[in-house]
Parts: sequence; structure tokens; C-alpha cells
Amino acid sequence: MNQLCLLQVVGAVGTGARQESGVSLVRLSAARDGAGTVRLCMDADGGLLPLVAGESLKSADGKPVLAELKCHDGSPGWLVSRSSLLAVNGIRPLWLGRLEPGDLFSYGSRHWLVVIEWTPEAQPAPPHLAERPCPVCGAALGLAPTCQCPCGGPYFHLENPTAPDDPKALNCYLRAPCGSCHLEHTLEPTLVPEPHEKLLGQELAWST
Repeated sequence: MNQLCLLQVVGAVGTGARQESGVSLVRLSAARDGAGTVRLCMDADGGLLPLVAGESLKSADGKPVLAELKCHDGSPGWLVSRSSLLAVNGIRPLWLGRLEPGDLFSYGSRHWLVVIEWTPEAQPAPPHLAERPCPVCGAALGLAPTCQCPCGGPYFHLENPTAPDDPKALNCYLRAPCGSCHLEHTLEPTLVPEPHEKLLGQELAWST
């Protein structure tokens, strides 16, 4: 499962985000169906507050509106700027622009890295890859549920993520790194692109 997020790299931590060891991660969840408009506001603590159109925009009264984002979970979004202090990659965007993973979203002296929060999810292999061999066990990918590496590269079997150590389950995803990006796979969420600790000023630790 993919979700577009803003990861704070400089500035105070606001109330409209989940806290991970003091690091602010703002999920841009547009609606129950994962698509729609998100209004980005500045809360009383100077953090980002994402509000879904038609659901909670009334609570934005009195809060500075930075931008409106037309997005679909896990995909780049169309950004409508609402403030002269807004910048993307150091440049004030036109009235309509794109917001993609790896971009730096800024409001004055505060900055957020645009990332995808990627969570492993076992799904059937794509039909055109069903007969392709798993990079680990060599059996056809269609033999069991699969999971793709966050890099967008190969698929691996992930038959039973609830029993990762079961030797009888084809949990190949957890038993070898990706041959393309060399990532050691786990069942924990992953941020793409992965932010460097120096960019955050501290280590990002996922809560359980």
C-alpha cells in the first residue's frame, strides 16, 4: 500500500501529523476512496494540518491555507498554491504544479520532504508475471501471493506475512535482499525516497 506524505525536515512539529521520535510525518489521505482534494493549512504550532474537502474544511477557518492538493494515494499530486510563501524545490510554483516524491515542499523557513509511505502487502502476481520465476525460490510467481520491492523492481513470493518465520510458507520476500537495489526486506513501512538521518536531524523510528 502506498501513501503520499510530507516528512518534516526542518521546523517545529505540528499537531496535524503523526509523531515518530519527534519527526513529523503528514499523511495526505484525500478521502475514504483514496482520491480527492486535500487542503494544507498551518496549525497553531506551525505544523501542517491536512484537511479533506467536504469533510473537515470548516475547521480550517482562521488557519493560513498554504495549498490545495489534488491527489490519489500513492501517486504524485497536482498542487494549487494559495500562498506567496510557498515553494517547491526552492521555486515558487505556478498556480498549478506537480508535487512528486523527492520534492522539497517549503513554507517560509519550514521544509518537508515529499515521500511515499510504502507498506508491504501480499497480492496476487500480475497476470503477465505469473509464470516468471521468483528470484529466491525459482518457482512461478503465480504459485503464491507476492510483494514487489519498494524500488519498483522484482516481485517475490509473500505467502503468509502473519507467519514470517514459517519454513513451510513461501515468504521469499523476507529471505533475500532485492537484486536490483539490495534492500533488505522487512514488513515495516518504508519511506521512498529514504531520507538521510542528517536531513532529519535524528533517526526516524516507526512506532508499533
